[in-house]
Amino acid sequence: MRDYLWARARGRKRSKVSWSQVCKPKDEGGLKLRRVVDCNKAAVMRLLWDIITDRLSLWVRWCKDEILKGRSLWLIEWKQSLSVTWKYILKLRTLVSANLVYSIGHNSTWSLWHDPWFQNCPLFARVGNRAIYNSGLPRNATLSEVIQDWRIGLVQSSLCPFGCGQQESIDHLFFHCPFTRSIWSKVLYLHNNTFPTAWNWDNIVTRALDHSIGNHFHLWMRRAGLAATVYHCWRERNNIIFRQTAASPSVLLARIILDVARKVAMCMSILDTPTNRSILGNWEIEESIFCHCSGDGSGLGGNGRR
Repeated sequence: MRDYLWARARGRKRSKVSWSQVCKPKDEGGLKLRRVVDCNKAAVMRLLWDIITDRLSLWVRWCKDEILKGRSLWLIEWKQSLSVTWKYILKLRTLVSANLVYSIGHNSTWSLWHDPWFQNCPLFARVGNRAIYNSGLPRNATLSEVIQDWRIGLVQSSLCPFGCGQQESIDHLFFHCPFTRSIWSKVLYLHNNTFPTAWNWDNIVTRALDHSIGNHFHLWMRRAGLAATVYHCWRERNNIIFRQTAASPSVLLARIILDVARKVAMCMSILDTPTNRSILGNWEIEESIFCHCSGDGSGLGGNGRR
């Protein structure tokens, strides 16, 4: 049979039947032989499964201590120094992740960022390092921990995280809470603006569209200040909830000023006008960025940024 199928190991005759045909089921004209490649792939996938499920075995312990070293299996990069088996394990990760079904329980250890539980892809690969940092969640956070924290927060922490005792909502979080309201008052003062009587999310969008659109420098500063304030207020909210750390209004305002100042440092062709000089003085930004050139005094132009 072997000589007939393979035309002898050292012969020059062509095989009578292709190996793919021989491996087909008998009802399809084959002999139902198992391909060695498929057997090897199944065996290596089993090794991969043992690592994922943290099977109690000496080999899994050795792999975690010597190969993974505290890192996620899904983040290990291919290296020439790895063994043939581990190179094949890394090669099969995509195939395995496409067939995994995650079941989340109270004691599950699936990684929020590194396991491919979301559309067969690690969340880290989709959102990147910046999103992980902004979320306030640790890199080793598990899905069960996040879900449990979310459920606890839904039941027990529906109040404003800044401690004012009111129910949390978008309008309250950003504008009605005394903590964020004090931040907005100071940011508006830096822009030589007063705090409006009706201040909510819809109002700020309307105000931004009506009073912050244009190429003038003071309008660009309004947009930069608006974006930085919303960003840092939301980030501070997440730090309180997920990291149990809190900053004072003065510290948060200093972060906003630093963020805006860094953006201003990337600007060029800022004309020296009384309006621009007043705004830069409020934000404590050096006047060396002024461009002493002829113009209409309007400030930052359409191509006034690097």
